Order: sequence, then structure tokens, then C-alpha cells
Amino acid sequence: MNTSPNNFRDNRGSVLIVAVIFATIAAISLGSYVRMAGAEMRLANTQFYSNASLNLAEAGIEEALFAINQDAWSEQNWGQGPRSVDRQKRFEPVDLGSGATGEFVVRVEDYNTFEPTVIAEGTVTAAGRTTSKQIEAKLQRRSYFGNGITSRSTIIIRGNRAYIASYRSSIPETLINDLDNGSIASVLVIDESIDIGNATIRGWVATGGGDPVWRNNATVGSHDTPDGEIDESRISRDFSSSFPEVERPDTMSYLPYLGIDEPVGIPGESTYYVADNVNVSGSGSELVIQGHVTMVVDNDFNIGGNGTVTIEENSSLTLYVGGDLSVKGNGIANQPGYPANLQIYGFGDAPSEFDLGGTADLFAAVYAPNANIDMLGTSEFRGAVVGNEVFLNGNMDFWYDEDLQELFTDDRYAMSRWRELYGAARHDLNGDS
Repeated sequence: MNTSPNNFRDNRGSVLIVAVIFATIAAISLGSYVRMAGAEMRLANTQFYSNASLNLAEAGIEEALFAINQDAWSEQNWGQGPRSVDRQKRFEPVDLGSGATGEFVVRVEDYNTFEPTVIAEGTVTAAGRTTSKQIEAKLQRRSYFGNGITSRSTIIIRGNRAYIASYRSSIPETLINDLDNGSIASVLVIDESIDIGNATIRGWVATGGGDPVWRNNATVGSHDTPDGEIDESRISRDFSSSFPEVERPDTMSYLPYLGIDEPVGIPGESTYYVADNVNVSGSGSELVIQGHVTMVVDNDFNIGGNGTVTIEENSSLTLYVGGDLSVKGNGIANQPGYPANLQIYGFGDAPSEFDLGGTADLFAAVYAPNANIDMLGTSEFRGAVVGNEVFLNGNMDFWYDEDLQELFTDDRYAMSRWRELYGAARHDLNGDS
């Protein structure tokens, strides 16, 4: 065995080389780990500050809602924005800890109109770097009829061709160049709460959180959207709404009949109470509204056979129904042609059925949050519908009358939709504040 000093030196040298190699590998691994940990920390910080800036922008939306609903512009020191119809405010910076500060600036455009726009930007500054998020929110006066169809449950559309768009009854020409706000909305958060079938919707589809479904020939979008295509920007999943119960109004007069078998004229300006059911059916049966009439029907209201309800020119009917409503036969002839001239309300908390059909076109504003509403046939509907479950079948043209949202409000604003703004879509909020 060779045990010379040279052999020991060679062994010691080999061990030293191996040790150096392992140390180098360990140093490289440790360095990589440190760099990776640093990158993860920077990514986490970036995400944290990004979320914080979005939260600040959302706080700005809340501040704007409070100011507009409380008319607190002067009290809270809001200044004028770039235009006389704008209000803007930059809020004091807040300490977010760990050397980070946050601030937000808010602009309310067209603050004194029916549908103002709020742009809020939240900014976080930390370690010399800034992160900002910008939100645009559309506000709307709270209204029974903020959409064409609003449901607290499901909306199902069937038939070969259903067309939904919007117009303004005060501007008849919009029926020719119809508008793109024929919105339908359900508050349900589950998938398939809205099934639009093969319908064409020139407007928006909104759910409380689930995905709507459609068939191959469906269209959702503006008039620029090709037939058979879905514009995803027109589908939202954050819709919410409250459904106030309808109170049964006090009655002033009494109509002592249950059935109408011949033409009967009802003069206006008083409130009329029908104790039980109203049935307009049979050949020649007609209920004629002459003036501005309110009727309260505690149970069922039925139009069938050859029966007709006619609302004459310069007249209107406000109908409260506590039970089921069936509009068939010759339906309701709203001769003034304005949906606001026929207001139908379902009162009471019991489930009911509203069957809106008939051969005549129906122009009405229907608010029955506890009723399942069936819209059948090939007639045209103009106005708006609020119900529990809504089913639309046939080749119906549904025109949402945008004028209704301004007639039935409580003068307070709520957020109707919002989106985060990116790139060129962002606003410059460095003007007056």
C-alpha cells in the first residue's frame, strides 16, 4: 500500500475541490432561492398594492353615491370638474402602513341627469413606485322599470324569432331607428338563470352572478353586432335589485259587478274598487276607460273570448290585481299608445300568474314581483315587465320604453353597472378637483 506524503496531499486536494464545488452549488442555489423569494415578495406586494388601489377606487364610488343622494356637494367640499355639469374631488391621502400611502380622486359627470357617470381612480405609492386602478360606474335613479325585463328568478325565451330592443315613446321615430338598451336582467346568481334561446337582443343581458345560455342563432349586442354573434361586453354578472312590495291602495268607489257581457264605460278621476273578480268575455263585451281611472281587483282579472278593454284617447288605466291576470281574447287596446297610460301592479305576497297574450298589441308597464309572467303569441309588446319568473314565447317584438325609467323613480341613485378601465380608455383626472 502506497502511503507516501504525496498521496495524502493528493487526497486532501481532491476533498478540497469537492468541497469547493458543493459550496459553489449551495451558494448558487441559495442565491437563486433568495432571488426567487424576492421576486415572489415583489409580486405579492404588487398584487397587494393593486388590490389596495382598486379598493380605494371603489371607496371613491361610494363617496360619490353618498354625495349625489344626500346632495352633499358643498358640505363635503366637492369642486367643479372640467364642465359645469361635473363634480370632482381629490381625497386626503391615507396611511396604508409599511411606508405605503394611498389616495383617490373621483369625478361625477352629468351629476344632475338621470344617468350620471362616476370615474374613480385609486393610487398607492410605496418604495417610490405607484400603482393605480380606475373604475367607471354608471349610476341610475332607482326605478321599477330600469330594464325591459327584470326577474327575481328566471327569464326564458322560446320561439323561432324574438326581438328585444328599446325606444322612447315620447320620440316615435325611435321605433324606426330603435335604440340599443333593450336590457333583460335576473338577480339569480346561478348559471342558466337567463336562457335567451334564439332571440336577438339589442341591449344587455345581466345576471346576479351566473352565466346566461343561448342557442346558435342568438344575438346580443348593439346594432353593429352581426346576427348570430354575442358581444361579451354586453353581458354582465353583477346585477342586483330590490323588489318593493306593492301596497293595495285605499278605495273610493265601488263597482257592483263581477262580469262584463256588454260595453261598459268607466269615467275617470276616481278610484274604483271591484270586490272580487272581473271577467270581460263573450261577444261584444268591452270595458271602456274614459278618463284617468284606477281599479283595484282583490282577486282575478280576466279578459277572454271576444272581450276587450279599451283605453280611449286622453285616458289611462292603473290596475291593481291581487290574484291572477289573464289578458287574452282581443286584449287591451291602449289607444293613446303610451305604456305609461296602462300601469298594471300585482299586490300581495302570494304567488300569482300573469298571462299576457291576446291578439292585440300590448303597451303597458307591468310590475308584479310575485307573479310568474307568461308572454305568449305573435303580438308586439311595448313597455317594461317586472316579475318573478318570466317566460316569453312566440315571434314577439319586445320594445322597452326607456321613458318609463324616468317616470317611476324615488329620486335616489344606485349603481347600474361598472367596469375597470385600461389603457386608452382611462380618463385624465388631473383637472379641476
